[in-house]
Amino acid sequence: QQSVALGAVFRLTETALLAKLELLVAKYPNDYRIDEIAGIHQFSRLNKNIEPLQLLKNHYTDKEQVTV
Repeated sequence: QQSVALGAVFRLTETALLAKLELLVAKYPNDYRIDEIAGIHQFSRLNKNIEPLQLLKNHYTDKEQVTV
């Protein structure tokens, strides 16, 4: 079985993907977290009730978008 890196789906390097996720965590610290253990990053969703479509709507309508 061959796996594809998540960043590759969006044509991002691992560093660029991590930077995007860190910005998301900075904007929504109560909803998301990144842990690093032994050089492995783990992205966690803390708020299970967050609506993905609302998050996208906030991103595209917010003046301070999460961009790099």
